[in-house]
Amino acid sequence: QSYPASLETMTALCRSVLLLVLPQLGDCLLRLGTEGLVQYREGQVGIVIAVPHGGTRDMLDIPTRRYGTVEGDDHTKELGEVVANAICRNLGKCPHVVISNLKRTKLDPNRDINEAAQGNPKAEQAWREYHGFIDEAKEKEGLGIVIDLHGQSHRRNSTELGYLLSTNQLNRGDFDSEQSSVRQLARRLGRSGKDIIAGFQSLGAYLEQEGYKAFPSPRQPSPGGQAYFPGYYTVERHGSRAGGRFDSVSVETPREVRIDAGRNTRIIFGEALGRAISQFYLANYQPNSNSIQF
Repeated sequence: QSYPASLETMTALCRSVLLLVLPQLGDCLLRLGTEGLVQYREGQVGIVIAVPHGGTRDMLDIPTRRYGTVEGDDHTKELGEVVANAICRNLGKCPHVVISNLKRTKLDPNRDINEAAQGNPKAEQAWREYHGFIDEAKEKEGLGIVIDLHGQSHRRNSTELGYLLSTNQLNRGDFDSEQSSVRQLARRLGRSGKDIIAGFQSLGAYLEQEGYKAFPSPRQPSPGGQAYFPGYYTVERHGSRAGGRFDSVSVETPREVRIDAGRNTRIIFGEALGRAISQFYLANYQPNSNSIQF
């Protein structure tokens, strides 16, 4: 005699089938740069996750950088992959993901080539491939956002979102979108810089809806007295301040959820960040967004 399946069994089966149907980052074509020092997963949507400081490879034939910051952003490679998979599930399409596999002592892709590679030809080649892959993803999609993923240890358990506006600018209420890395987004939607950067459809707003502190956001539009990273080379190069149809945001994740609380917390946070990025993208980059064409 057969019995009807329980609700719990049916739910588990449905989830299993859904996981088989939804895309995953591992389904995306993997391309490697020279000697595998840079990796690129080709996505299908206008989001690029760039991870410059999560690499662990220590190439003996690349000398240690003599100046500049050399501290890596622990666990950001795994975090970036978790974020990307969450976006795959939420959008039904995967983001592009570009990762530097070199230690930051050997290469810093988030600086200009002179400071990044300090004259070493192999490091320079890896730097060119890293930014070349991002350029390729941008050209393929035409419109979207580059997420420059980092980690910081400012001990405030808050994610810092950098748009190339300084602490002083934000603290005095200067959200000039024309000086920001989301210039094109503000122009296209016809919204103010403050609305884009700290409004209710900002990335900070969506991350706070997931239960994690972030700024700029409606709750905290400016750093105040907190330490803050405004974004550096990647956001300058790949954002829209100097033109183009791709914006960029530096996402500086706090060590409390990335390192201190362990791997399970890191994964839960990464999934929440992926959902927040997905919501931000849907609100601001889809055809039904309230856009003004220029």
